[in-house]
Amino acid sequence: KVIDAWNDGIRNLSAVTPFIQLMQDKTSRPASLMVYPIAPIEQPNELVGFIRIVHNWDMMLAQAVPVNACGIDVVVGDGNHQFTFTLTSSKSVETKGPGDLHDIRYDSYRNSFSTFENPGYSSYVVDFYPNEEFFPDDVEWHPLYGAMAMAVFVILVSCLVWAYFNNNYLQRQLQFKQEALDSKRSFV
Repeated sequence: KVIDAWNDGIRNLSAVTPFIQLMQDKTSRPASLMVYPIAPIEQPNELVGFIRIVHNWDMMLAQAVPVNACGIDVVVGDGNHQFTFTLTSSKSVETKGPGDLHDIRYDSYRNSFSTFENPGYSSYVVDFYPNEEFFPDDVEWHPLYGAMAMAVFVILVSCLVWAYFNNNYLQRQLQFKQEALDSKRSFV
């Protein structure tokens, strides 16, 4: 396809393959090849070769994310196949295996982007999902607990406000009654 695009006059084009398994890898480790055409500067229309770059997805992810990122499942798909990786607390990227193996409880936290988008060529979708390791163990936050805490807070504040105003009202009533009694005594 790159040669066909070159013959059609498209010069600034690269192509990426679907997932491949490199023969030198002893374990199942998804990779991709990116292909760039090469032309001499003096003759920009003459195709003289290709540059091929191997992208091992686990190595690319390890270099692309911050060092402190952990507890994240990464699902990489080429339209036909998917592989799931996990960013662990040991600051490494582990291959979970083929397919979408993320925990479906975290679907609402999905963050996604596409890579290598050239029409007619392979492209990849990379989805990020948190997993149990992402959320701290010591905090079990639940919306119901938050709502109950807020209700208790509102009731407590309402009681304090009622007590303050009721106390002021009773103090004024007592003062008025005392003044009325004093004025009656002064006439007697």
